[in-house]
Amino acid sequence: MKSIRRVLLAFTLAMAVGAGQAQEFGPDRALVGTWYLFITIDGAPPCQCIQIDTFRADGTLEGPASDRLSGEQRGVWARTADGRYTYTILQNNINADGTPGGLYVIKTSMTLTGADAATGKFTFQVLSNGGTVQFSGTGSLTAKRIRP
Repeated sequence: MKSIRRVLLAFTLAMAVGAGQAQEFGPDRALVGTWYLFITIDGAPPCQCIQIDTFRADGTLEGPASDRLSGEQRGVWARTADGRYTYTILQNNINADGTPGGLYVIKTSMTLTGADAATGKFTFQVLSNGGTVQFSGTGSLTAKRIRP
């Protein structure tokens, strides 16, 4: 009798854990996880522009600085359709002498091309410390999800 109860308890716990994972990674949350993105800026020479972003189930995202002239990323994301997402990132711009250099504002539209792959397009603006647009542009990306 105790063995049957243990099996039922284990099964119930497994179902509860599985239901939680299904909810977290269901259609509304398919972007949740950590991704690395290969960035191409339109009209710029080819670069080794790679960004790492973690998309959280609560609709926020964050990522480390991409170089010594930028700060960490913070942003929000939303599902717009099956396999399609938009997100906005804010990232501090840092001058070569270490002083504040304004703000990057990056708006991206990304489409899943598989469970662990995506492509996208983005616009960006570089704002001055006072909020004036100093520079803007467009680009594209390919992304891969990090898996254990």
